Amino acid sequence: MRRAVRVAVIGAGPAGLCAARHLATAQGLLPTVFERSSTIGGTWVYSDSVGKDQWGLPVHSNLYKDLRTNLPKECMCFPELSYRADLEDSYVDSATVLQYLNDYADQFNIRPLIKFNYHVKRVAPMGKGWSITAEDLPNKTEEVYSFDAVMVCSGPHSIPVYPQLDGMAKYSGIQMHSREFRTVDIFDGKRVLAIGLGPSGMDIALLASKIAKKVFLSHNKEKLRGEGSFPDAVTLKPNVQSFKDKLVYFTDETVEEVDAVIYCTGYTHHFPFLSKDCGIVVDQYVSPLYKHFINIENPTMCIIGLPKYCPHLLMIDYQVRFFVNTLLGKVTLPTREEMMADLENDIQIRKIEKQRKKDYHKMWKDRSQYFRDLSDLGNLEPLAPVHIQMFSDAFLRALRNYQHFRESKYRIIDDEHFEVINGVSNTTVN
Repeated sequence: MRRAVRVAVIGAGPAGLCAARHLATAQGLLPTVFERSSTIGGTWVYSDSVGKDQWGLPVHSNLYKDLRTNLPKECMCFPELSYRADLEDSYVDSATVLQYLNDYADQFNIRPLIKFNYHVKRVAPMGKGWSITAEDLPNKTEEVYSFDAVMVCSGPHSIPVYPQLDGMAKYSGIQMHSREFRTVDIFDGKRVLAIGLGPSGMDIALLASKIAKKVFLSHNKEKLRGEGSFPDAVTLKPNVQSFKDKLVYFTDETVEEVDAVIYCTGYTHHFPFLSKDCGIVVDQYVSPLYKHFINIENPTMCIIGLPKYCPHLLMIDYQVRFFVNTLLGKVTLPTREEMMADLENDIQIRKIEKQRKKDYHKMWKDRSQYFRDLSDLGNLEPLAPVHIQMFSDAFLRALRNYQHFRESKYRIIDDEHFEVINGVSNTTVN
């Protein structure tokens, strides 16, 4: 009788839950999930704490109060479970997403598979398999495990990135990264500068504008779509050139006095538990990965959930099932040379398009093709077109009118059609 394939899953956030669900129901696979905290949900678990947790490890949560999703819930779910039918709004708060993940875990009986309060400290190849060292945090003991495959599901939002700006270290006001931001109360009556035009920067600028004396939003875009969608209390500014005391000098030679600066400048990927001989290199993006998730050097390891600008939970589900099919022998991966050639081709296209290295995991125009690749190569059913169409529509609405795009309500009609209620005029993009 063939021995079960032992699979380690690192993290019990959305990716880890999805991995556990599909591994547990696949004949011959035996999953063990390591979760550092005492609960499931990963980044969707809100905490007032910042800095270090009770174990002296970095607080994982980067949520803030009043956060609402920047995608409709209709394209933020796994294929097998929708959100509760009584939820009318498409854009929901973080507690609703966390409840959804708990419902998913309960429906598929995932919790018994999870070792809570276990911190993975080292993953290293061992023969044809893997050695994992994990600390039982409450008991302060280390344990070593052997596995045949590893699914890294620890999430991408790990180490905050700060810009390097002249005088930044001597700025005399409040400074923080968006990872540490929890509530706008700290900005009451203050002049606030948010740096970064991603979702966090725009969200925090809008939230702060309700209570702050004045909000400035610094960005590096030459042309900004939807500029008029910000309230009068938010003034758009170009890049910051330097700081002096509480004065901020911008590249257009304007100067503003601000009381607080919040850096909404993103994160860098960080997998400190992966030994060097795992073969994974992080240099603004994660490499070498086949189709952005399978470790080319050691293909019994995958890193789930890296691609951005696509329906995230659906992408996770497709990556997980693709990898599970490789473990079951239903999918044969290309040779190392073929996978490396595929990766190099992807990188060359991105270089021609003058993409920054840190954007190499973003699915700008090719999100439909990415899902086709996952389904074709992973022996999976094609993704219904409505999901990409709805994602693209929601993405464009946010670009055009960030202040009001969450008022739109979506309803899926069939595999190719959806409708929008309470939204601005609709343009569907494939």
